[in-house]
Amino acid sequence: MTIHAAYGLPLEMLDIVVVEDSKPMQTIVRSILAALNVGRVRMFDMADEALQAMLSEPPNMIITDYRMSPMNGYQLLRSIRNRKMAPLCYVPVIMITAHSTRSVVEKAYRGGAHTVLVKPISPKVLQTRLEWVIRDDRPFEIDETGHCVVDGVSSLLDNHKERYIALTQAREYHELMTRQVTQKQDEVDKIFKAASGEPEPEIESQPQTEPELEEALAGSGDGEDVAPTRLGGFARVREEPTPKRIRPRAG
Repeated sequence: MTIHAAYGLPLEMLDIVVVEDSKPMQTIVRSILAALNVGRVRMFDMADEALQAMLSEPPNMIITDYRMSPMNGYQLLRSIRNRKMAPLCYVPVIMITAHSTRSVVEKAYRGGAHTVLVKPISPKVLQTRLEWVIRDDRPFEIDETGHCVVDGVSSLLDNHKERYIALTQAREYHELMTRQVTQKQDEVDKIFKAASGEPEPEIESQPQTEPELEEALAGSGDGEDVAPTRLGGFARVREEPTPKRIRPRAG
């Protein structure tokens, strides 16, 4: 089994091909690589043009965007990973993407990428990944389709996927059990309230209708007044007679 083409090389000896259709992103990557004193940087807007150039002069490393047209980064990766493309098939690839979904990342790793970076990239992250790839001594292996892939990646992804599925199922089961426990507790609370004889919430008394008020205010015609009670009804109140004052007779 063969180790990738950039293994053990210093940054100053790297010949890196960058495939990126965004001009601002090209400027960013070129500036970072220049600051790291990378030996040679070749920039391409289109993947098919980059492929033709690399066939005649293979680089040490490839940095490519994932989403491009007409040929995207994944198609470029699979093209160079064909065993018939040797020695180009042994060049390490760093995939850059703004769409870091699980399916995209897993597809890139299974396709033969050494690492995946998510946009926007920082100088520190790119430097760390470059140095990591240079130290990466994992050999290539030939898969059942005749493509070079990094040894052990597929099995690691399979194991990780199984754990991910198991964790997802456990989380869904936990959420289901939590909902069921909450429903059961609500039922228990209702039964407890009924058994403990807790009174039902008071319902405010309805105000009397206009005919009822007129009848109450009219009284029985014998000079009685009415006064409102605490619950909003009316009760009859008898007026006490005013005591008469008696004047003394003159002597």
